[in-house]
Amino acid sequence: MPRLIIDDIPVEVPVGTNVLEAARQVGFVIPHFCYHPALGSVGACRLCAMKFIDGPVKGIQMSCMIPAQDGMVVSTTDTDAARMRKLVIEWLMTNHPHDCPVCDEGGECLLQDYTIAGGTGILSGTRSAVFLRCGTRTPLSFFMTAFLLACATEHFAAAMLYDTL
Repeated sequence: MPRLIIDDIPVEVPVGTNVLEAARQVGFVIPHFCYHPALGSVGACRLCAMKFIDGPVKGIQMSCMIPAQDGMVVSTTDTDAARMRKLVIEWLMTNHPHDCPVCDEGGECLLQDYTIAGGTGILSGTRSAVFLRCGTRTPLSFFMTAFLLACATEHFAAAMLYDTL
């Protein structure tokens, strides 16, 4: 069983567990949209970025795509990784409709939760004008929705085809 360290906390997980799941076992909540335990890893949303400090993998990587290995030292709070997660959420919010009162999610939106938890809900500088749009969908938001849906659909279809669910 691989042993790794996540934010100074030693973790031992079963072979085949990815770093995102290892962090979850210790109690860390790492934002992610495209990963589901039953479907596996896609790595498309870029939200589960962590800094791999020591071990076989180094640098900022998507934790859902990296299997836990012996000797890994991982940081969830590294400034570069946290900044990347914040910028991805900000980018998603910039191109997302802001019609929350009439949205089908009815207040159960992970994007809202991640936005507030990551501190991206605070408007800053020149971007604030973009955040004030209400109820409009931009061509980019359609692209992003279609992109994430296509990745998840393709991954799910492949899992069904090869009966790995």
